[in-house]
Amino acid sequence: MRSSQVVLTLWKGLAIICLVLVVAGCQRAGREEVLARVGSARITQADFDALLEEVPPYARAQYTTEEGKKQLLDIMVRWEVLSRAARDEGIDKREDIATRLNSIEKRLLSETYDGEVLRAMAGVPRSDFEAYYREHKEDFRIKPSVTVSHILFETEEEALAARQRLEDGEDFAALAGELSKDLATRGAGGSVGVVVKDEPIPGLGNLEEFVVAAFALPVGQVSHPVETSRGYHLIKVTGKDAGGYEELDTVMERIRDEILVSDEDIEAYYGENPDEFIEPEKADVRHVLCETEAQARRVLRRLEGGADFEEMVETYSTDRGTKNRGGRIGFVTKGRRIPYVGSSEEFEEAVFALQPGEIGGPIHTDKGYHVIRVDSREESYTKTLDEVRDEVRRKLLPERQRQGAEDAYEALKTRYRVRIMGEEEPEVGQHTFDDLFKLAEEAQAQEKPEEAINYYREVMNRFPDHREAYKAQFMIGFVYSEMLTDYDKAKVAFQVVIDRYPECDLADDARWMIDNMGTNAVPFEPTGTLTADKTTMGMS
Repeated sequence: MRSSQVVLTLWKGLAIICLVLVVAGCQRAGREEVLARVGSARITQADFDALLEEVPPYARAQYTTEEGKKQLLDIMVRWEVLSRAARDEGIDKREDIATRLNSIEKRLLSETYDGEVLRAMAGVPRSDFEAYYREHKEDFRIKPSVTVSHILFETEEEALAARQRLEDGEDFAALAGELSKDLATRGAGGSVGVVVKDEPIPGLGNLEEFVVAAFALPVGQVSHPVETSRGYHLIKVTGKDAGGYEELDTVMERIRDEILVSDEDIEAYYGENPDEFIEPEKADVRHVLCETEAQARRVLRRLEGGADFEEMVETYSTDRGTKNRGGRIGFVTKGRRIPYVGSSEEFEEAVFALQPGEIGGPIHTDKGYHVIRVDSREESYTKTLDEVRDEVRRKLLPERQRQGAEDAYEALKTRYRVRIMGEEEPEVGQHTFDDLFKLAEEAQAQEKPEEAINYYREVMNRFPDHREAYKAQFMIGFVYSEMLTDYDKAKVAFQVVIDRYPECDLADDARWMIDNMGTNAVPFEPTGTLTADKTTMGMS
């Protein structure tokens, strides 16, 4: 067993992070069982469990034994004791320690924001999630449901007799185990599970009479016999859920995927890449694998004479993988690897030269000599949009997430006025706000969108608190949209206007642009006031 000192060395990074949390006075919520006290501070089971989760998986097992748990708790106590002593000695006030703690805190916060906001949510602002949720709320409806048990009988008389026994005090589950004709639920005390309104009943299918009776029953009561196509049921409802809507925070990932890759994006990709969705011709094939060509020819002659193919497989085939399944290798698809055979142009050509029921061979591959039979064939076809919708979304999502996170980071750099000394910047000198805005407009007029964006960004960097700074931010989005047709970056820029300047006279225009750019909507007419005239901005 490693000593605590060695473990402390291995976990130095983790220890420092925990120290930051202690200094900040952070406490984890969770299980409140107190494992140790250091003065007024408590080390709880929740703290212990959280730290154990941070231990690398290969080392975690050693801290699940009684001795290991004690060792880990000793480490936590040591951290608490020594960090208190350090503060008492004023070590936390030392410049070098404060600098390190600040650096660690920044790293922890930035990694968390990067993971939870930029990467996980692809930089999509929460307002977009809220708007999508409002507009598509019915997509997140939870249907009413009931939790049900039943006893199934062949006749109504049997059901009535059983109901009398229940009224006399017998247990429903025990009676289901004794009498029910539904073998699937009898061993579980008649439990059917959750029945959702307007959906098939688990294990029973579509039984409208059953569903109507179940939803009408109060919890705990047993129905009178209910007749369905399966027989007569005694139904007991053990729970009810009135339904409602999923909470926004529980469906964020689903909404993110819909925002990043819309149905229009999927339809466009499908239309632009038709070859990707062609399902090649394929044939269902069986074979007899022989060691020599002479043996394969003997098998072929016997098959041509009327011998049973499966019997030939059993007698002669050396392929253990297909021998116990009548020689069936499965579907051979044009241009793809052949099951149990590998890559073989000759084998593929022979397969697609045959019609269903025909026999061919011998075909030589590195496996041996094959005699084949084609059982069926399926012609090539193009998959429908609905068939590939999820496939296309999965294909497009990673790049959209990466680009969304990158764009959101660039917007944050603008928000927090990042300037890297030495990097090429616009020639701005001592220009005023109006000078820079005019330079940006001139760059637009000269059809130099990237230069225009640089000037507008310089306006935001140098004059973030100017009463009209929001106009430069709006124009960054406008240039991206109307001159570069980069709608993703435009959306990020317009969202900054909405988030940072919600009361400005261009906030509604920014929302309009987000909703309509790239469409055939009525041409944009600003409701707010812009420094530049519309002709200069390209909005004539």
